[in-house]
Amino acid sequence: MLESIVGRDFLPRGLNIVTRRPIVIQLVNTPSAQQDWIEFGHKPDVKFVDFVKARDEIIQDTDRVCGNDKNISNVPIICKVFSKNVVDLTLVDLPGLTKIPIGAQPHDIEKKI
Repeated sequence: MLESIVGRDFLPRGLNIVTRRPIVIQLVNTPSAQQDWIEFGHKPDVKFVDFVKARDEIIQDTDRVCGNDKNISNVPIICKVFSKNVVDLTLVDLPGLTKIPIGAQPHDIEKKI
C-alpha cells in the first residue's frame, strides 16, 4: 500500500472504485520540518497538516472533476507530502481495474481505465 511508504493514512478508502483519478504523490524530504503536511496542485497556498482533511480534499476534488456518479477522469490530482521521514520519491495511485460499470459509469469503463 502506498500509504505505508508515506507513513501516513490519507488516501480515500471504501467499496467499489475509490480512486477515480490518478493521484501523483510527490514525497519531499524536508529535514527541518517540525510537522508533516500535504499541499495540492489545485490549492498551492494551503498546507494540510491534518491528514484526514487532506483525504477529504482528495474526495471533494475528485467529485468536482468526476461528479458523484463514480465516473473516472485522467486529470491527475497532484499531491506533495512534506516530511523529514520520507525520501524524495514520486508515486502514482491509479484507478483500479473494473469490468462492470456501476451507477452512471460509462459502458466502456474498463477501456477508459
